[in-house]
Amino acid sequence: MRTKHSSWNKSLSFVNWVQSNDNDDEQQYVAYLSNIVHLPNVTKINFETNVDPSGSADIKFILQACPNVIDLKISPLYLYLAAIIDNPSLISIFKQIKILDLITKYSNVCSDLVSNLVKRFPSLTHMEVRVASFNYFESAIDILLSHQQNLSYLNIGHSTPAIFNQPFSRSHIIDKRCQAFGFNTIDEHKMHFCVNKVEMKIVF
Repeated sequence: MRTKHSSWNKSLSFVNWVQSNDNDDEQQYVAYLSNIVHLPNVTKINFETNVDPSGSADIKFILQACPNVIDLKISPLYLYLAAIIDNPSLISIFKQIKILDLITKYSNVCSDLVSNLVKRFPSLTHMEVRVASFNYFESAIDILLSHQQNLSYLNIGHSTPAIFNQPFSRSHIIDKRCQAFGFNTIDEHKMHFCVNKVEMKIVF
């Protein structure tokens, strides 16, 4: 794999990913990486390329080596895997993630995955996801609105024109947030809602 890191050692990007077949190899790679980057300083990790889910062990080792990461870009395919999403060694790391970017490709991100995400990532303030069909993801939006209290930015890209099965409007979103968290949790004057052929964007 090829690794890029910022001059301030705050960000890591993994490019042209090829998963290892041996845990010892991956541990050696992490040890090598720690010689060029102070891993506890890393706050952002970007797994740029979609990869075979069998590479989940690599993801685990890298996240474990970067305990202060708060900004994560990762393929949603990994988050369907119990070896990642239910891994006891990663739970504390997931709890501190504030920015989650799932836009590595268009895919069907289902409401079951989103239900797991709101449990594992309670500190999210910023989330981006790109889905193959908005309608397939529609029910997941209410889950995010009703369970992610800290969420202040949500961007949902979609590859097909959106046809709404239920009305999505500014007032609908405000009502959902107020029902879940009370009337003092959202400033209606600062809330921004935009939907077009390629994305839905909500800023609280």
